[in-house]
Amino acid sequence: MAQLQDSLNTQSGVPLHVQLREILKAKIERGELKSGELLPSGKELATQYGLSLGTISQACHQLVSDGLLLRERGKGTVILSPSEKNITEKKYISFILLNCDMAAAMVSDLVQAVQPAAHEVGYEAIIYGKQGFAETDEMYHERVISEETAGAVLVLDPVSSAAERNHAVCDRFDNLGIPFVLTDLYLPERDAYSVCSDNFSGGEMAGRYLRQMGHTNIATLTDCDNSSVRDRFAGLRNAFSAGEAQIASFLFDVGSQRSFENALDHILALSPTPTAIFASCDWIAVNVLRSFNNRKITIPEKMSVLGYDDLEFVQFLTPPLTTIAQDFRKIGHEAVRLLADVINQRTQGFEQIRLPVQFIERGSVQNISINS
Repeated sequence: MAQLQDSLNTQSGVPLHVQLREILKAKIERGELKSGELLPSGKELATQYGLSLGTISQACHQLVSDGLLLRERGKGTVILSPSEKNITEKKYISFILLNCDMAAAMVSDLVQAVQPAAHEVGYEAIIYGKQGFAETDEMYHERVISEETAGAVLVLDPVSSAAERNHAVCDRFDNLGIPFVLTDLYLPERDAYSVCSDNFSGGEMAGRYLRQMGHTNIATLTDCDNSSVRDRFAGLRNAFSAGEAQIASFLFDVGSQRSFENALDHILALSPTPTAIFASCDWIAVNVLRSFNNRKITIPEKMSVLGYDDLEFVQFLTPPLTTIAQDFRKIGHEAVRLLADVINQRTQGFEQIRLPVQFIERGSVQNISINS
């Protein structure tokens, strides 16, 4: 294998993935990278050129589209000479859920948006979900990643313990040169395309409303520490002036009712007791309502509760839940549209789309300002 050199010009204004594609393309055309040999791995290229795996993946995907590289399962990325250009048609995009235990209503809305959006841009969508990937999984090898796979939309696992696995899945796609778009969550430390709600603005909406209603002693409650949750709670804090609000944060274990109840015990034990709880999602808010009902704590008279997502059924709760609405169908549609742009090389840099959210006022937050 020829030593890969040639320098990148970081001052030229030409995107780095475009420069790398041209360097590799020239080496292939001059025969320095020989037909039939394997291209160095994404990590090796990233080290040699000082680039992120995402940038390497962009360049390699474009060369695959140009017919100068061929991904072969179990072997790697094979170099083709210009006369051997591969013209395999890419027919599919994969929509991959890394955690099928996510809220069913959210998943349903995302999935319902993906297939028609894929048809709009000329692809079929493969919907795939499970608790992680296994190397021996037949569907993973043959459908999720195959020579006919043009790209993927990834819905990352939101739980705190899944961070390493989320990165490992992204690494796998980067190393194979398959473009992908992240939805619902993003990875702040990683160059990647993403489509999410504007969660910081959503948190600000919640904070401004609670401030207007007289609440300056607030508890946040979540079972996940991820980018979307952090943005929501950061937006909440940003709605208050320095020193204006007392905000305590509580993280409980996913799926543990005991841990959840202990978190509520700690909230109620604070002195002074918070007057409002901002839950990171509607499901947590619903469980707060259920637990407080069992404890004979009336909502919103004794404790105000605000959720996030606007799942369809929360309007029918007693009291109906005040929340921040996300448009999951729009997220799914925009993720597919962005992926098509990436596949067809219509993007500049790693685009990160943030979609607006909507504040929904119902009956779970008490106005205590009038009693102050």
